[in-house]
Amino acid sequence: EETVAERPFDMNRMLGIMRLSACLFLKNKLAVRVVDQITHQFIGSDERPPSQDDLDCVKELLRLVRPKLKETKLGKALVVKLSARLLRLHAGNPEFMAKFTQSRKRGVWVRPLSFGPQAQGAGSQT
Repeated sequence: EETVAERPFDMNRMLGIMRLSACLFLKNKLAVRVVDQITHQFIGSDERPPSQDDLDCVKELLRLVRPKLKETKLGKALVVKLSARLLRLHAGNPEFMAKFTQSRKRGVWVRPLSFGPQAQGAGSQT
């Protein structure tokens, strides 16, 4: 499994920005619509498929803000929209689908690094 130290500098920076955005959202400094716009920038367009780094960023953000998002009607709609988009993007990946199904049954979102090709054979993280 890839560690934080092995990730490229730009990816560490992007994950840091996602964590900062999540922190601001959790402190009510960002609106749900801003989180929606951030995620749309990474995975919203059907014109170009998102990179694995883009997917990891969205998964990290969603992992952190999902519980609070589910507290509002708009937030619940965003969680459903993002979950559907991630499922469409990963429809051909049986490992992702199995982990996603397990995590949904437990009511948690799994960490993004457990889905990449570098983590094949690695255990699920929660």
